Amino acid sequence: MTSKTIETTIHFGGFYESIHSHIIEGFEEQETEYFNERKHLVNLPKDFEIWEHFDFKKIHDDYIKKYCSILEQFIFDEYRVNISFHGLKLHSPRFYNYSTDTIETTIKRHEAKSLNNVLIQDDEFLKYLKKRTTSYSGYYSNYSYDEALNNKNNILISYVLEFISDQLNRDELYYKFEYIEIALNDEGNKIYDEIFNAEQIEAEYQKNQLRLAI
Repeated sequence: MTSKTIETTIHFGGFYESIHSHIIEGFEEQETEYFNERKHLVNLPKDFEIWEHFDFKKIHDDYIKKYCSILEQFIFDEYRVNISFHGLKLHSPRFYNYSTDTIETTIKRHEAKSLNNVLIQDDEFLKYLKKRTTSYSGYYSNYSYDEALNNKNNILISYVLEFISDQLNRDELYYKFEYIEIALNDEGNKIYDEIFNAEQIEAEYQKNQLRLAI
C-alpha cells in the first residue's frame, strides 16, 4: 500500500553566510540593543555580552518554522497549490565545505503531486532541473535529468522545493519576517528575569515617588 505522505528535503540555502543568517543577525542586533539599554539594572561583569548566551539551536528551529510557513504561502500565491510541511527538522553538516543546512519534512503525497504537475510545465524550472542534474568537475548528481523528471524515488519534489525556495529567497525575504524569537540559554534567561524584576521595582518606586509629589 502506497503511503499517503512523502519524506523530503528542502534545500533552502542554509545558515552559513546566507540571507537567512543575515535576517537572524538583524533580530539578534535588536535583541542586543534592547538588552544593552537595560543591563545597567543588574550587576554584570564589564565584558558581559548577551550574544554569548543566545541559544542558536532554538533560534534556528524557530526560524525554519516561520520560513516554511512563509514558503507555504508563497507556493499558494505563486502556483495556487496548497501544501503543508510537517515534522520539520533541521539537518546541519559537521563542516560547511561542501554542504549546508537543509530542512527535513513530511508532506502529503497528493500535495507533492499537484505541485510537481505545475512545475514540470514551467520552462524556467526545467532549465533549473537540467542544470541541477548535470554532473561536472567537483559535483556528482545522484539523478539524471530524466530520472528526476520521472520522479524516481519521489525525488522530483525536492528539486521543486529547492527551485521555489531560491525564488522566495530573492523575493524581499527580509520583509516577510515580522519576528524571530532570539532564544537564550538558562544563564541568559536568568539574567533577563533579574532585569524584569529590577524594572518592576523601579516602576513601583517611580509610582510611589509620583504619589508623594502630589
